[in-house]
Amino acid sequence: MPGGGLYVLVAYGAQNVLLSGNPDFTFFYKTYKKYSHFAEESVTQPLEGPQELFTDQPITLRYKIQRVADLVRDMYLVITLPDIYNKYIDLQDPSQNPYGRETQTEFQWTRCIGCHLIRRVGVYIGGQKIQEFDGQYITVKAQADLDANSYQKWQTLVGDIPELYDPGSVTTNGGYPIVYPDPSNGNLNAPSIKGRDLAIPLPFWFEESTFEALPLLSLQYQECEIQVDLAPIQELYRIRDLSGNYVNPLYLQTTLNATQPINVAYIQSPELTYANIGPFLTDVGTPPPLIPTWEINPRIMATYVYLTDEERQMFASTPLQYLVRQVTRYDFTIVSRDFAEIRTHNPINRMFILPTRTDALNRNDVINWSNWPFYPAAPYLAPITPAPFPNATGQLIQAGQMLILNTLTVFGDGNQLQEEKPVQYYSEVVPWKYLAGLPDPNIIVYPFGLHSPNQQPDGSLNSSRVRLFQVDLNPNPLLPFTNYGINVAIYVENLNWVVVNAGMGGLKYAL
Repeated sequence: MPGGGLYVLVAYGAQNVLLSGNPDFTFFYKTYKKYSHFAEESVTQPLEGPQELFTDQPITLRYKIQRVADLVRDMYLVITLPDIYNKYIDLQDPSQNPYGRETQTEFQWTRCIGCHLIRRVGVYIGGQKIQEFDGQYITVKAQADLDANSYQKWQTLVGDIPELYDPGSVTTNGGYPIVYPDPSNGNLNAPSIKGRDLAIPLPFWFEESTFEALPLLSLQYQECEIQVDLAPIQELYRIRDLSGNYVNPLYLQTTLNATQPINVAYIQSPELTYANIGPFLTDVGTPPPLIPTWEINPRIMATYVYLTDEERQMFASTPLQYLVRQVTRYDFTIVSRDFAEIRTHNPINRMFILPTRTDALNRNDVINWSNWPFYPAAPYLAPITPAPFPNATGQLIQAGQMLILNTLTVFGDGNQLQEEKPVQYYSEVVPWKYLAGLPDPNIIVYPFGLHSPNQQPDGSLNSSRVRLFQVDLNPNPLLPFTNYGINVAIYVENLNWVVVNAGMGGLKYAL
């Protein structure tokens, strides 16, 4: 019979006084805080500079932030990818296949194409660089700071979707969508990869929170500018070489030793037809463009905020201070254990340490931080004695481990900041304990704070008080006659402040 819930209500003792005596709130009614009135508008405007990418040279673009409204709270780089026509090659016809190609070319864009396109992007106030980073940092930060749902949405924005990097996996027939001559239809063929616009979120400090929005109305006497360097076309896509291996279009993969699948080699490809993107930009029967490129239509899409007159007055008359995470990249090349010296200042909040094989550039393998040349596929060497089933583990492969680095230690003035740890600690324990996201298992994250991401500072190392700051990089041994070395990129996030006062703004401390 109803009413049994009253028993729980009257079972009240001394412990309940600690839980609900003199309560501060109720679960069954809520009052709302009033907020200052505002309005938002998304505005898209073009960047100044070349409107087309070059085959082998980067381009630089600029955008002067327009004073459309009072604040800017986020920003996207928008670019256009073209339709791609991967035309059929008759492999038996020497006129179409003079070099003995064994497969079709099967064009694909690189992973995270929108991020990889960005060589450098920075925001400037009054000509002073406030914050700058590259596309690889954008990728790694997204993996570390975004939860699974947010990261999936982010992948769509930056073009990290199978339709672009693996079109054969999303077709109805399960194969790569080859464009075949169809003269009866006037060769009006669907493209292998449909063009699309990408909107790459730029994680500047004013995008992190509404409380950090860029106060244009408080910077009356200074211009704010975005500068972007974009990568050349030949770094943005991959094709199959003569033997069917995915490579940078300039290279051909060879084998140094059949018993060492971890150790691959590359030479310049003799097949110059596909050394530029031109043949992939037009349908069958249409000659490629004279200049092998396309209009990327680069523009900045920003969210502007309009404030009331009262709040505008407050912003214009009050000194403001914003926390900025400045990013500096340090590059090292190693073949054995080595100390990487980091010359930096100001409090360090976090470091990303990204090891890569030096031959990854030959494959345009842009998000492979593992020792496996074709990650996530592990290298395989068939058993000498044939197995009666296809899934035998195969032979043990020398230097065939997934991780490039074995252990890692950080030193300040010769003092070990933490005991030497295997890199699995930084790729498995650290994400569980400190991060909102789940980064690739080959990404090493070294935190000095308690949580990430967090607009509230919660820990750092003041490197201004450290004369010698070093990272001890201990890689797994390479083969004696290896054909590659190890590149290590270390991204250091330093805490600094942007001070805005009297219509001008700048950094509080030099980097």
